[in-house]
Amino acid sequence: MKKLGVIMIFCLLFATVLTAVDAKKESGMKKFLKEGRTQMVKYFKDGDLKAYEKAVFNYKNILENDPEGKDGALIMLANLYMRRSNQIINVLDKKEFKNKRSHFAVGNLLLTQRKFKKALKHYDICSKAFPKWACPLRHKGEALLEIGESAEAVKVLKHCVSVRAKHFDAYVYLARALVAEKEYRKAEKVVDQAIECLKEDKGCGDDGEMEAYPEDCTKLYIEIYEHLKDYKKVKFYKEKLQKNK
Repeated sequence: MKKLGVIMIFCLLFATVLTAVDAKKESGMKKFLKEGRTQMVKYFKDGDLKAYEKAVFNYKNILENDPEGKDGALIMLANLYMRRSNQIINVLDKKEFKNKRSHFAVGNLLLTQRKFKKALKHYDICSKAFPKWACPLRHKGEALLEIGESAEAVKVLKHCVSVRAKHFDAYVYLARALVAEKEYRKAEKVVDQAIECLKEDKGCGDDGEMEAYPEDCTKLYIEIYEHLKDYKKVKFYKEKLQKNK
C-alpha cells in the first residue's frame, strides 16, 4: 500500500513537470508567433531584409516544433517567400546584363508571374542581340497572345519558325494565335506542321524539354473543327484524346 502511494506521488510529480514543460513550450511558441508577426509586418512595410530573416527564423521554429501551429506558420512562410521572390524579380527586371542571354531567363520568370508586358522587353533585348535565336521569339509570341495581341503574335511566331523550322512549341503557339485570329484553315495546316516536326525538335528550355505536348495538337484540332462545324472530326479527336489519357 505504501509502495502504491509512492508510485502515485511520483506520477503526480511527473505530470506536473510535463505540464510545466508544455506550458513553457507553449509560451515559447507564442513568443515566436508574436515576433514572427512583428518582423513580417516590418518587412512588408519597409522591405527590411533583416526583418525578413527574423520573421523566417521565427516561423521556421514554429513549423519545426509546434504541430498545432505548423499550418499557420507554413502559410506565413509562403507569404514571405512570395514577397521576397517578387522583390528579387523586380530587381532583375531593371537590371541590364552584360550577357544578353540572361534577359531570356528574366523574361521567362516574368512570364510565369503573368507579367507579360514586362517580359516582352527582355525577349526583345535577346532577339536584338541574337537574331538567329528562335526561343526568345517563341516566348515573345506566347506573351503577346496572353495580352490579346494575337495578330502581332502571328507575325512573331512566323518569324520564329523561319529562324528555326523544326520548332514544335512555336507551331503550337502559332496555331493558337491563328485560332484567336479566326484563321481556322491556316491553324489546321500549322498543327499538321507541328506534328511533322515533333520528332526532330529538341525544345527550348535549358534541359531540352519542350513546353507543348502532342495532346496540345489534338486539343487544337478539336477547337479548330468545332469552329468549322466539322463534328465528325471533332468526335474523332475527342475519342483519340480520351484513349491517350
